Order: sequence, then structure tokens, then C-alpha cells
Amino acid sequence: MNEALFPFQRVVIKTFYRLWPKYPPDPEEEAFLNLEQKKWDITIDVDSSVPIQNLIIVAGRRAGKTEIISGIAVYSLYRLICLGNPQSHYGMSDRHPIHIMHVACKAEQAGNIFERTKDKIFRMPFFKDFIDHERNNSSELGLFTPYDRELNEEIDRRNSSRRDGEPKEPPLSGSLILESVPSVAATNRGKAIQCLIFSEFAHMPRSGTQETQQTDHAL
Repeated sequence: MNEALFPFQRVVIKTFYRLWPKYPPDPEEEAFLNLEQKKWDITIDVDSSVPIQNLIIVAGRRAGKTEIISGIAVYSLYRLICLGNPQSHYGMSDRHPIHIMHVACKAEQAGNIFERTKDKIFRMPFFKDFIDHERNNSSELGLFTPYDRELNEEIDRRNSSRRDGEPKEPPLSGSLILESVPSVAATNRGKAIQCLIFSEFAHMPRSGTQETQQTDHAL
């Protein structure tokens, strides 16, 4: 992504994706790891190969969380596209939508990280031919898989042989969906989500005597 990362960000990314064997700690990262151990008694196992399914980032303001979150979202889409037909890979029905979803308390906050993620996608040459420009708005961006593109090419071939005035088949939309939603949007339950990101989860409404759909427990 051509991003210059802080040592903290590099440590998070290398730990989350288990990249330490290939990219050992540099002096800055080594100093950060030592600080975590000495000051906070936190030891990050750089030798572990066990996959990490859940990542909790505890960091203050301006620590670089947005770059990490947006980077993970972009890389998740990259990996899905590289599968060719990710729905088939995961045993899903043909072209079932797969979501990369970011959830925040407020729509404005959700939109900020979404725009940062979308900016990365539009700047990377890899994604140029996979962006579904018909599904591009303030809270959602669609992307095609290679399989989606193959199906649309078949539709184009069939349409090219139709007579003038004969109805043409509409193109298929991208089956990968990047979206950012507020925590009150209950309609997002039940979707096939490959990567789910909560922003500022510690500040989401606490569960009280009467739980609502936006409480931390419900989420």
C-alpha cells in the first residue's frame, strides 16, 4: 500500500498476520517490544504460528489505529479477489455477497474510516479493474471478483449478438462489498461477513437494565 508505518503499527500488523519469521524485528520494533514487556508486562510472542482470529487494539488518540484498520480491510478484499471465486472457496452459494464491514457508534465516525479505506483502494493499481463504480456511495463500495468479471464478459458477448431494439441483459454487480454502518443498523445482521471491524468499541453504549440493539452486549 506504499504506507510508511510507525513501529507500533508494524508490530500490530506483523503480529496479526504472523509475519515475524519472514520479517524479524528491526531496532525500532525491538525497542517497542521491550518497552511493552518492561513497562506493561506484555510479551508478544514473535515465534508463534497460531493464527489470530480476533484482534483488539488498545491505543490512545492519534496512535495510528485508522491506518491499521483500513489496511486490514483493504488486505481482506485483496485476499478475497486473489481466490478468484471466494464463494466457491468458502462453500457458499454462487455469488453470495461477502462483506467487509466496519461498525461505529455514529454514522459520521463510520464514514471517516470508510473513506480512508476507499481512498487506499482507489490509489492501488491492483484494484483498478475490480471496482464496481455503480455501487460506490458514501457508505458502500462494491468490488468484482474475477469470477464476477467472467460472468459479465459472457453477458457482454450475448448482448453484442442481440438485434437492435432487443432487450439486453443488465451486468451483474460486484459480489464483494465494503461497507461502513452505525451500530443502530440492525438490518446488517445475518450477512456473510469475512472481516468485521468495530471502531471505538470501548465507548459503545453499555448494557443496562434494558438492552437495545446498539448496546455492547448485543453487538
